[in-house]
Amino acid sequence: AERDLANVAVDISQVGDRITITARRRDEPATQGDSGADVELYVPAAAVLELRTSNARVEATNITGSVVARTSNGSITTRGGEDLDLDTSNGEVSVNGPTGDLVVRTSNGALDINNARDVSVTAETSNAPLTFSGSLEPGGHTLETSNGPMSLTLPGDAAFTIAGATSNASVRTDFPRLVIEDTSIRGTTGISSVTVVRATTSNGDLSVMQQRP
Repeated sequence: AERDLANVAVDISQVGDRITITARRRDEPATQGDSGADVELYVPAAAVLELRTSNARVEATNITGSVVARTSNGSITTRGGEDLDLDTSNGEVSVNGPTGDLVVRTSNGALDINNARDVSVTAETSNAPLTFSGSLEPGGHTLETSNGPMSLTLPGDAAFTIAGATSNASVRTDFPRLVIEDTSIRGTTGISSVTVVRATTSNGDLSVMQQRP
């Protein structure tokens, strides 16, 4: 392993405020075995991040700026951040404390969004559970999975309209104004709402519940 380090090149360049760090093999394709490089960065909390790798995890913590993350066959974990665009496959995604626009996509991996604060969310996975807790911005929101349960937990005083559905599974809600019809949840929690949620799954339970202290 130590001898193979000579085959890994790390390049750092800066143009204006943009810093680019790239790790790559000098002898691509690799002559034998698998190898990779772990990169650990300490940046200002408000930094704007664009993170790309493959076959490995991505983590961004204690960030207040925006984050774009791309990987495959690896998980993505974020803590904080405003305006997140996260995409992986065959990996779990864990998002905690996001704000602003939130776009999250994965497959064959659980998608867990916690403590969201006034987000506009588009979240999609498959063959795995999807959970969301927090508050939503006015506008449209889409959450989708398949072959897995979906759980949405929203403030008890939140005003929103929802069209939620599953198949081959059960649905439940404790919002008094929402109506359960067979395998769907529909209705508006207030007199009117400009916050519209579309939540769909299949072969998994769907729940829309109030946040508790």
